[in-house]
Amino acid sequence: MLRFIRNRASSWIVKFILGLIIVVFVFFGWGTYQSGKINEVAEVNGEVITINEYKEAYGNMLNRIKAQFGGNLSSEMIKMFNIEKQSLNMLIEQMLILQEARKLGLTVSDEELGIYISKMDYFKTDNQFDADKYKKILAANRMSVEEFENNVRKDLTLKKVTSLVSGAVKVTDKELKAWYDYNRKTIDIKLVSFLPSNYDKKSIEIKDDEIKKYYDENKGQYKTEPMVDTVYIRFSGDDFINDVKVDDNEIKTYYQDNIDRYSTPETVRARHILVQLAPDASADAQKKAESKIKDLRNKVLKGEPFEEVASKYSEGPSASRGGDLGVFKRGDMVKPFSDAAFALKKGEVSQPVKTRFGWHIIKVEEKNKKSVKKLDEVKAQISKRIKKRKAKLKAYDRADGIYDSVLKGASLEEEAAARNIKLEKTGYFNSRGPEKGIADPAEFAKQAFSYEKGDTSGVIESGENMYILQVKDKKEPEIRPLAEIKDQIKKIILDRKLKEKAEKDAKEYFKVVKSKNTLDIESEIKPTEKKEVQNVKRQGFVKDFGFSVPELQKKIFESSSKKEKFPENIVKTDKGFYIFEILKAKLPSDEDFKKDKDEIAKKLIERKKGHFFNEWMKNYKKNSDIIISERYKG
Repeated sequence: MLRFIRNRASSWIVKFILGLIIVVFVFFGWGTYQSGKINEVAEVNGEVITINEYKEAYGNMLNRIKAQFGGNLSSEMIKMFNIEKQSLNMLIEQMLILQEARKLGLTVSDEELGIYISKMDYFKTDNQFDADKYKKILAANRMSVEEFENNVRKDLTLKKVTSLVSGAVKVTDKELKAWYDYNRKTIDIKLVSFLPSNYDKKSIEIKDDEIKKYYDENKGQYKTEPMVDTVYIRFSGDDFINDVKVDDNEIKTYYQDNIDRYSTPETVRARHILVQLAPDASADAQKKAESKIKDLRNKVLKGEPFEEVASKYSEGPSASRGGDLGVFKRGDMVKPFSDAAFALKKGEVSQPVKTRFGWHIIKVEEKNKKSVKKLDEVKAQISKRIKKRKAKLKAYDRADGIYDSVLKGASLEEEAAARNIKLEKTGYFNSRGPEKGIADPAEFAKQAFSYEKGDTSGVIESGENMYILQVKDKKEPEIRPLAEIKDQIKKIILDRKLKEKAEKDAKEYFKVVKSKNTLDIESEIKPTEKKEVQNVKRQGFVKDFGFSVPELQKKIFESSSKKEKFPENIVKTDKGFYIFEILKAKLPSDEDFKKDKDEIAKKLIERKKGHFFNEWMKNYKKNSDIIISERYKG
């Protein structure tokens, strides 16, 4: 049964069935689909984290990491980042923080929310909040105003708790000075280097028996990649587009079934004047705000231009545009505001309207009724869409028919010849896929390698095309002959011998240095380089090195802290071998400290707050009841 499903796995119906099976296996685990806890990923102090929340968090984290790496994220990298565990841990910590917020009575008022969003640069035009831009950006990201504002409110609540927990953290001047001295300390040294790359390569002899010995000991590293050779038939809807007919009834049915695609909702263009009022405002403040909005309405009714009154008195971010909110549809604004705006006629000014932001008066400048494009306007477009779909179905039917014949014993070559279809040949290719002819070569290769020699695949869909492939031959990895990689091995041995020589010289030289207690010695062994280096930093680029050498820099500072003149042993790095002599350690000046103090204080206090909060969270977790479903324990 499973073999049959695998061979037919590209059939749309079978794919649908497999999809259901996969969803059950991946998200619910064997035998748990009838469980009442099917939708639970974890439980935190009795509150549930659902699969949907987990999937959203996982997707968001994955997208952030993809963006950071330019979209080039392999499955190995995803595994390395441990995104599953990170996402779940983040959700658990967020839930704990929100629970703590409820205990402490911490909330985010509508006023706080509105002010915070209005300051976001994404939603500004000419440095002012633009409501129209706000709605458009959210719509483009398939997010409603309510959904976005709920997310922002949650984030602000998280920040409030974080700030409260770590708000008492302070940094003393003594701590600042100690940190500054530690990180800005520099050391002057004498340095001798033994760098393999600077040795005479011609002085190194490499014999054939050495190459042969290395090859025999490391054959496993010199295997060829597995290869596969296939033939295939491509099926494309474009090949059938001229054979497809679309009648008026089909077009009409599609039009009626997808009427929303061709509809434009009712909209209004409006201006407003806002008098802000906090939800928890006192009775006196509420009375003053209501009185003020009535006075402003009277100014408009007596003939003062609405936009001038808005520019002068409105407390909303649209004041700089004369209160202009642009065009919006029902649901884009909070309900009381939206209901009032859509109830007005063009040119009318509303009675005062109260929302969570305060008191408004609204003037509608334009009303646009809901409109639907007529069938004649979109007929050609619909016909093209239906034709494309029907042509692809025809291509699939042909592919499925050929596969049925193959299952009954026909070869792919025979079927191609009988139907006058071109049989394409790939030649041998590796896991990256054929070099040409395939839209998604890596996926094609994945499919090809999943079959054995002589097997024929099911119908494989890739973009607009479909394929049936047959595996003609497979080549398992083979050890490459010595002659083919002799030069490569010779270089490896050469590099190793140069490194051995450099290390031996460095050790011999260091013995004399220690006995003489100075780096300035006479010796038959000559370093590849000898110099004084000024201002070596604890980490990062060092001007006189021309690069960063973390292992060397670490040893220099270790020796300095121990008051030692030389390292305990030669310093080994990827670049070569080093011996140094400490000349002088230098602390930053008091003037530099004063100049950098404020900036350093900000960095250090944030670091200290982060550490403090992490410790708080660790203890909070210990004292919380956290149950993670087996599937997600990882």
